[in-house]
Amino acid sequence: MCFFKKCKYSAIVKSFKGQTIAEICPKCKQKKSFVTIPNLFTSLTVDKPQYYTLANIEYLTTSGTGIINNQGKEVEGIFTMILSDSKSKFERFTFEFLHVTPSGCAVVIFISFTADIKIEKCSLFGIKKKHRIFKGKKDKNQFENDKKEEKIHQGNCQYGPPLYMNYARKVIFYPNGRVDEEDLINCSYYCE
Repeated sequence: MCFFKKCKYSAIVKSFKGQTIAEICPKCKQKKSFVTIPNLFTSLTVDKPQYYTLANIEYLTTSGTGIINNQGKEVEGIFTMILSDSKSKFERFTFEFLHVTPSGCAVVIFISFTADIKIEKCSLFGIKKKHRIFKGKKDKNQFENDKKEEKIHQGNCQYGPPLYMNYARKVIFYPNGRVDEEDLINCSYYCE
């Protein structure tokens, strides 16, 4: 008998220029899950996610191991990622990474960005599709207009979120008490 690590929830995170940052339990199977932040982080393992709902906002958390590029060297550590799906245009994910050396030096990355996030419940046979029930022609037209606006929003950086809504910082803590901080915000994340 074949055993697959099935997930109860699945998620995908895309930047506003359409680049996939994370896929958690694609097709409701843990096997091909990944997290990647361009030019910074690549996951090695991604654990099964946990689902929460608070005030009508869905959250999915996951963790695992991965590699960052730190001053030209690959550094392996652990990460945690929290996704929030509010069904609005400016959903948010947070990402934390930690690597500690035996000498006490620590590399920490904190990221909080707006993105296009979709969290979906899995069924026995994969993703459970949510069917939209329209309450008349006006409701259907509004839904189609919202979808068109969303495509414009995702396909053109000028409609993306302002950069002040995003935060990305790398902090290195040295055993002698010195702390180095680097701002990682880069518009190329959104615009080509």
